Amino acid sequence: MNALLKNIFEQPEQLQIVLNTLYEKDRKIVEQIAGELEKASEIILTSMGSAYYSLMPMYYLLVRKGLNVKLIESSELLLAKERLSTDKLYLFMSRSGESCEVAALSGLLKEKGAKTISITMTPESTMAKNSSIVLFDCCSYDNLVCTKAYSSLALCGLLCVAAMDGNFTKELADKLTDMFSVMEEKKESILKEMEALTFLKEADSFIFLSRGYGMGTIESGSLWLEEESKKCADVMSIDNFYHGPIEIISANTIPIYLDVLGDERTEMIWSCICKNAEHSIYIGPAEKKPEACSVISCPRFEVEEEYNMIILAVYFQLLAYQTARFAGIEPGEFQILNDWVIK
Repeated sequence: MNALLKNIFEQPEQLQIVLNTLYEKDRKIVEQIAGELEKASEIILTSMGSAYYSLMPMYYLLVRKGLNVKLIESSELLLAKERLSTDKLYLFMSRSGESCEVAALSGLLKEKGAKTISITMTPESTMAKNSSIVLFDCCSYDNLVCTKAYSSLALCGLLCVAAMDGNFTKELADKLTDMFSVMEEKKESILKEMEALTFLKEADSFIFLSRGYGMGTIESGSLWLEEESKKCADVMSIDNFYHGPIEIISANTIPIYLDVLGDERTEMIWSCICKNAEHSIYIGPAEKKPEACSVISCPRFEVEEEYNMIILAVYFQLLAYQTARFAGIEPGEFQILNDWVIK
């Protein structure tokens, strides 16, 4: 089996291991981080690469809870060193903890005496050693492209937020276990759905559309597709796409709509897109019957909506995988990068 596909398919089992570990062995650290989030006057979530996208579910949930939170690339914070402050709480996510920017920024914040938290798969890393609190993500490493790392780091962040309100309960853990079971049950069938999208062979580029927390999901989806297929993928809210950029669908650009928080207006816009696009892909709730060239139904779970970003990741990871296959590219292999960006 292709190494990338193997990593994607390993996610349900690995996510369950991470959940069990955080619920039992590392619960005190999760609650310690929750306490720091609760008392922070301002929270800065920061990283680079795939881990930056892993912060998005946590970011959307914190915003919805009304906290003062910002999501900023570590490179941007390094460009404004004078604005780094000990009055803010900085939370890092990184698989390796050795990426150039997170290593440098965490060291600078340590020198300033700022409170920092690291969520990482590498607790002995430079970033972790520079941090005040470290939460270990025990998920197994991906071959190269971050798939399990994306989902497991995102899960860690979401559970830290859950613990703020005392909601990291057995009830939540059981619901997430159900989610991971569905992921395991559906992974093969999701791949078959992607294999059926043969028109992806002819696509020049892609436009990912959504709303709300779906925007974070499609940001991740565009990253995976560009990494795997080496084709360009843009991201835009479906509302803003209607304000002019909709004209690009006359070209060989495939619109992909992730339907979350949809309403009559989004239905109207998507209908307009489908009438003018030769091919289109809709990913959304099973109970909806939208217009589209291809409809892919996905489940929703009775948890806070941002948790759905974890199961939705599988759909977009497999979409990227299959698009690469159609392009004659071995999925999971980079042409330029061979390791973490540590220089």
